[in-house]
Amino acid sequence: MRFPSRERFRSYCIAKRRTYLRQLERRNPRAFYDLWRGELELATGRFEVGGASRDEITLLAHELRWLLLQDLHQLLRNVVPDVAPVPPSVIRLLPGGLHQVRVARSMLIAGAVGVGKEQLAILLHVLAGRPGALVRLAAGEIGRTGGPPTRQMMPERGSVFIRDLESIGERGQDELLAFLNGEARRRDLLIIVGTCQEPRSLVSQHAIRRDLFVRVSQTEVRLPTPGGDEDLGYYLGDVVYDLLRIPPERLPELRSQAESLAASWRGEVGTATGSADLFSEALSYALWRERKDLCLSVLRQPWCAQLAAERPADHYAGLYRQVKQRLGASPSPEPRAPEAEARPSRKDLGGVDHREPPRVAEAHGPALVATHLTRDQLLREYYLALLREEHGDLRRVAERAGRKVQVVQSELDRLHVRFEDEAPRAATEP
Repeated sequence: MRFPSRERFRSYCIAKRRTYLRQLERRNPRAFYDLWRGELELATGRFEVGGASRDEITLLAHELRWLLLQDLHQLLRNVVPDVAPVPPSVIRLLPGGLHQVRVARSMLIAGAVGVGKEQLAILLHVLAGRPGALVRLAAGEIGRTGGPPTRQMMPERGSVFIRDLESIGERGQDELLAFLNGEARRRDLLIIVGTCQEPRSLVSQHAIRRDLFVRVSQTEVRLPTPGGDEDLGYYLGDVVYDLLRIPPERLPELRSQAESLAASWRGEVGTATGSADLFSEALSYALWRERKDLCLSVLRQPWCAQLAAERPADHYAGLYRQVKQRLGASPSPEPRAPEAEARPSRKDLGGVDHREPPRVAEAHGPALVATHLTRDQLLREYYLALLREEHGDLRRVAERAGRKVQVVQSELDRLHVRFEDEAPRAATEP
């Protein structure tokens, strides 16, 4: 696909993103994923932008990828708040996995430690539109002495992910098989089990009953072990982007940018003027622009190159843990101004770079603001900030938000915003 300019490319991305985000408003995860996947395929770099070099296009592709992953992770965290970023290999296998869970009642996911088996199970539950809850269990918990019966651990409807099937005991196997062949038949359940072992060895070497193995492996997915630097390099950038925090003093400017964006989008032909989520969409876009500049600054630091070269034994999980520990104790670099920032090459996104590291701002700490909130959480923070600034004047809040008072009041009720909780704090602010 060819775009005449960077501006046209970004306009295209905004418009397409708005299209698939509407599917989330309609609670249609399948349609969201189908549209989202098309944009992710574009982010693999199969496009041209007039006046942009190959390295610049590579950077634009990474930026688009981070924006898309931000949306996907927010969707997943509505169900599982602690889910880690999704590895590239899991995303590649997702289309086939979704097709299989729509025709089967059980799935076996095999792969080495830390390659994303649990993330795949969460994705399958959410994007397949499974009704009910997602329950995650360790196989060793099933049939444990003094523990609850298996039937009490299972939901009435939804999905169950059982990790490390090879560690289930004999009593647990009996209870699980009895449940699957009995009470599970009246429940609407998708059973997903994970194993770090070769599936065929579960029966011959790990004493898993053959009838249980057959029951939980109607379909099978194997996650590959990362064999090269490319996937780990991609994942390093994804994790850094996901974990970054923004200093609170930057929020007023970002909020102003979001208000301007939302106002311009309201004026565009074909944009619904009453879109309830237009501001939160604009704010997430403004946060994305801030975070991608910050992310590129972090990826240029020597410790990132060192992590990418070390290749932890537990692969993606180990890389995620190490980046999380490092960002929890390291300073947060200032994002460079876009016009002054040197365009990085491909190796900057996970490879070695010997350029001088950027200047740093405040150290990470509890004062920094989480940037991976859901869109409702972003909207809630926005209204709380307006209420504090306007001392609870709902008319002024509605005027600044560009919406009717009744609509704002309805949104405040839906988001459980009560200004009286913030009143003492507002009274002490200058």
